[in-house]
Amino acid sequence: MAKNLICLQHDFATGWPSGDDLFYECQKCGELVPSTQDGQCKCGNVYVDAGYGRAGAADESKVRLVRKPLEP
Repeated sequence: MAKNLICLQHDFATGWPSGDDLFYECQKCGELVPSTQDGQCKCGNVYVDAGYGRAGAADESKVRLVRKPLEP
């Protein structure tokens, strides 16, 4: 996990929260995926389709919700 990240306890079965300071950390490849921008991690496990307000993962057990403090 990268420095200055705060790991948040979350059950993705209840939804995929988003915000400018929230990221999904793929525990398969280690990549952070912004929760508010289209994209996916390197291994393709985590994806975000911001235009449609969707996010998900092939293996939700390998994803952590993390908060990255916004820079001033």
